[in-house]
Amino acid sequence: SLSWHHLASSGGRAIAAALKTNSRLVKLNLGWNDLGVEGCCSLASALHSNSTLKELSLSDNHIGPIGAKALADALSVNKTLHTLFLYNNDLGVQGTEAISSALKKNNTLVRLRLVKTMKQEVKNLSLSRNHIGSEGALILADALAENTALHFLDLGWNDISREGATALAQSINPASKITITLDTYEKEVFDCALNDRCNKLSCDAKGAVDKNGLLRIKAIAGGRRLPLTPTKLTSNASQRCSASRERELVYLRRRIHALEHELMVKSSEQQPTWQSGSFVVSLTLSACFLVMAVLRTQQKM
Repeated sequence: SLSWHHLASSGGRAIAAALKTNSRLVKLNLGWNDLGVEGCCSLASALHSNSTLKELSLSDNHIGPIGAKALADALSVNKTLHTLFLYNNDLGVQGTEAISSALKKNNTLVRLRLVKTMKQEVKNLSLSRNHIGSEGALILADALAENTALHFLDLGWNDISREGATALAQSINPASKITITLDTYEKEVFDCALNDRCNKLSCDAKGAVDKNGLLRIKAIAGGRRLPLTPTKLTSNASQRCSASRERELVYLRRRIHALEHELMVKSSEQQPTWQSGSFVVSLTLSACFLVMAVLRTQQKM
């Protein structure tokens, strides 16, 4: 592991030059090194010729959409890499779109922490904390309809709305065995939409095979965020989603009570400093946002 070594772009170029001739290294962790776009592009170039590296972590290196595009080009031809970590790299929608296009071609990646797919080679991909949003989720959903090799996809902390989570569940290839990490609320929506999709499949032989495939797909809980974009769910999933909203209301009300307690404690201290005032204002605003979230959730029920 070479994480947290302040390698910067120059270090990335040096490692990339070594990877082009190295035939033994199978795992490389370059997370938190501020490699930037230039360092990422150098490493992506090395992946075109490297045939031994199986796991690569580039988490928190500020590679942005341009770096993602360079990696996507490499993933379209690389046949050995199966795990790629791109956590917190500000890929945005454009970067997600590039990775998704590559996933349509890649058939070796099985674990991905990011979004989107490649051909059929990468199996693990991490795209958490990349500002993907619902638009990026919709793009990724299109790629997942074709990709069957990806086994793990981390999309936590990406502010994906109900629309995005529903699209992922409805587009996933029935032959896939993928596990997706989503925030708690998004996971509930994903599960509801996937269950509804299974219920709609026909009872003929082909439909039964497809349904069995879909039942292998699952989502696991990652971080938590509040629902922002309402999307109407189908009647078959309404009962489960209603329970989900009830749990969300309980959580929101507990947070409001906790903030009220903090306000009371701060007020009792009676410290008329500007720092204390700013803290109280911040807590008050947080409580207001939570109350608004409660009202929105109640309207959906």
